[in-house]
Amino acid sequence: MMDEFTRWWKAQFGEVPPLGYMLREGFPSRWLRTHSLPESKRYPESASEYEELLRRYKAVAEAVLGEDGRPWVATVLWETTTSDRLAFPKLPGVTLARAMTVQPDEDGPVGTVYVGHQAPQDTALRAVADDQFRAIWASESTGEVFAPYDGGADLVVRSAERADALRGAFASWLPSRADGL
Repeated sequence: MMDEFTRWWKAQFGEVPPLGYMLREGFPSRWLRTHSLPESKRYPESASEYEELLRRYKAVAEAVLGEDGRPWVATVLWETTTSDRLAFPKLPGVTLARAMTVQPDEDGPVGTVYVGHQAPQDTALRAVADDQFRAIWASESTGEVFAPYDGGADLVVRSAERADALRGAFASWLPSRADGL
């Protein structure tokens, strides 16, 4: 699985690692951001806000992952590890395999990317929203990425035209800043 993901990832994204902010920087014309709560509120404070957040996460995830029931899910462990396979409590029911190492900054830490197949689940999405966990989901069939963060989701799609179409579809969820952040 690890070699399969690494080959696929590099064919899609070259040397840009599977990290949301690095994808945003590497593919600015194919990137857009949506916010997970009205008025760009970052953290939910009530059950109804969690419901809205999950509704938005799921809508944009479905838009880029399509009906791929088993997209790639990737997360980075920034601690030293020698394990080839790990279970992550925020991704119940899947064991992830070591796929590659990343070092986004020349002088920064080295991370180990672990991957598996699983659609975005509420447990993981809530943990992302609460800034307890980071992961991205990527569809082999669409070649597009859903990278949620605490406050919204970065999407990297196959073309600038596709990004524009999604901006129209999710216009009321977009940031108001000119730079899209």
